[in-house]
Amino acid sequence: MPDAEKRFSLEETAAIRAALHAPNAAMVCPRCGGALTVEYPVGTASMGHYWEVRCSGCATATYVSDVPRGRRPTPPGSQP
Repeated sequence: MPDAEKRFSLEETAAIRAALHAPNAAMVCPRCGGALTVEYPVGTASMGHYWEVRCSGCATATYVSDVPRGRRPTPPGSQP
C-alpha cells in the first residue's frame, strides 16, 4: 500500500470514483493534473477486486472496488 503522503484523501478518491463512472470524463489527478491509470486488480476473487488508481505525475494512489468495465485495463496475457 502507498505511504500516507502518497495516498489520495477521501475527498480526492470520491472525485476519482466520480470520474471513473462518467464515461467521457478525463482521468486526471486531483492533486497535480497528471494522467491517472487503473492497474490490474489486487486481491483474490473471494476478497473481491480492488483496483489501484495511480497518478503518472506525482505517483499518488488509491484503491477502489467499483471500476466500470470500460475503464479496466486488459488482463495480462489477453488480446485487447
